[in-house]
Amino acid sequence: MQTNDPSHDVASDVRVTRRTALRGAMAVPALMAISAVTAPVLRAGTLPDPTDDQERGKDIAAFMDEWQKRTAAAVEAGATDDDAHLHALLAEVARLDPRAFPPRTKDAFSNGDFTSGPILGSPTFLILEFEMAPNAPIQAHNHVGWSFVSVGVEGEATVRHYEPDGKAPDPGSELDVPFAIREVQRTVLTRGRSSSLTRTRANIHEFRSGPEGARFIDFGVNYGKPNGGYTSFSKLVIDESPTDAARGIHTARWIGNPKR
Repeated sequence: MQTNDPSHDVASDVRVTRRTALRGAMAVPALMAISAVTAPVLRAGTLPDPTDDQERGKDIAAFMDEWQKRTAAAVEAGATDDDAHLHALLAEVARLDPRAFPPRTKDAFSNGDFTSGPILGSPTFLILEFEMAPNAPIQAHNHVGWSFVSVGVEGEATVRHYEPDGKAPDPGSELDVPFAIREVQRTVLTRGRSSSLTRTRANIHEFRSGPEGARFIDFGVNYGKPNGGYTSFSKLVIDESPTDAARGIHTARWIGNPKR
């Protein structure tokens, strides 16, 4: 599946898999932050029901089927309330163990810092798996016509979201022009923790993994129309030192889509 996001580019001949090492490094179990209430409670000396994995698999299959249909219907109806759809989606995701989702079907993109690929792809609903190397970045970028929820699975990654503070240059035609950008959200994605963006809210984000790397899942809704959001994709360079620390204001520049 092709998208306007470089982290979702398709390069099917690439195969870089860190899953075994990553999972081995983070084998200590932890409760999910947003779905602990659904986890089975085991008394001392008992073992998990061997059918649990099967039941979780059925739940996830049902979830994927339902949300393909719900998202297709919302897009066809011209839905404009992105947050309402994302909140309903996240409420359903919160009932599921993110570790129980199937692995990506292929490596669609890899650049040494991270590898990503689809778990599920349909014209309007996309589920992507990302694996990040230790202390690695995903460069700041915007999204065109998409809303996303990112949910942590293993390790940790800090995700920062931004919005222009005032008028911003056009990312399609006005590159390397400094403008003010405001950090509006920062989340450490660990197992079950999430962050989100819509076509017009917090639409720019960047990631930095922790010392053990990270694995997370993106749930994306492709509306196909900007609805007042960006019409062109671009990565950004954002100055780390703020110009206004109290308000989280930084200087940024659109840089297009260089491969590195």
